[in-house]
Amino acid sequence: MTRVAHPGGVGPIQAALWRMVYATAAAALIAWVWQGHHGAISALLGGIINIVAGAVFAWVAARSHGRTAGEILRTAIRAEVSKVALVVCLLWLVLAHYRQVVPGAKGPGDVGLENRRVALVIDHAAIATDQLATVP
Repeated sequence: MTRVAHPGGVGPIQAALWRMVYATAAAALIAWVWQGHHGAISALLGGIINIVAGAVFAWVAARSHGRTAGEILRTAIRAEVSKVALVVCLLWLVLAHYRQVVPGAKGPGDVGLENRRVALVIDHAAIATDQLATVP
């Protein structure tokens, strides 16, 4: 296998991870302005979860030296399952222990439900009052 030199001596995986770090920092800054310090912490935690999951995916994929299409496919599936399982576990950890989390991309509206971009929304106020959050 021939290695290709990349600009700055950084490989493609490291470059992608660094881009994720920069995007997380930018999202945290925007969230801090828009939602306050809890929004910034939530954005940082979400970004860290994705960075760690991406690094685990790359590590699992890089460990394999598949020679056939079946081996490569099994490696890709194993890496993806590892990534998804890690994301689920880390999201559970954050949502279970950080009560001031700002879930999703809430818009500037009164409730912000019109702009949510997440499939799972945990509304801590609704949990505390035993009410269900309804999304139209």
